[in-house]
Amino acid sequence: MNKATLTLAGSILAAFTATAVAETGATDSDSFVITGEIANVCLLINNSIDPISVVSLDTTDQQVLGSYTYRCTNPGGFDRVITSANNGVLNGPYGQIDYHMSHGGGSGLSFSAMQLTSPRVDTLAGSNAFAAGQTGAVRFHLPEVPGGLMAGDYSDDVTFEIFAN
Repeated sequence: MNKATLTLAGSILAAFTATAVAETGATDSDSFVITGEIANVCLLINNSIDPISVVSLDTTDQQVLGSYTYRCTNPGGFDRVITSANNGVLNGPYGQIDYHMSHGGGSGLSFSAMQLTSPRVDTLAGSNAFAAGQTGAVRFHLPEVPGGLMAGDYSDDVTFEIFAN
């Protein structure tokens, strides 16, 4: 092999080595985004209220009918509407009996005893507490024990609804 060939081969080897060193010293990176979604749901969960809740009509003590859990992931919160078909009275074959309802619970769920003479509407703000679920007891009571009514069944149909804002 002659001297010119060796010099050329040495130059090619040197260039290859320099390129390998440059590539080895180069930096490289990659990135990605992790994303997930929480569904927008508003649920009214009946924990224990019977479809026909029998109450005592001979006492003014509060009677717990059961409870509801409100679970809503909507950042805008929700409206709760409670209505009485008979405007807050139990209708029976021989007259009417006024009654009151109250609601327990945190985050704005609670309200004191009141007659549902018109729908009760509450606007509740979105919160992590509602996303996790807030529970409140529903109570019934009579402002006074009814007198002078004949025996029979007295009833009202109460509806709880929630609507995402």
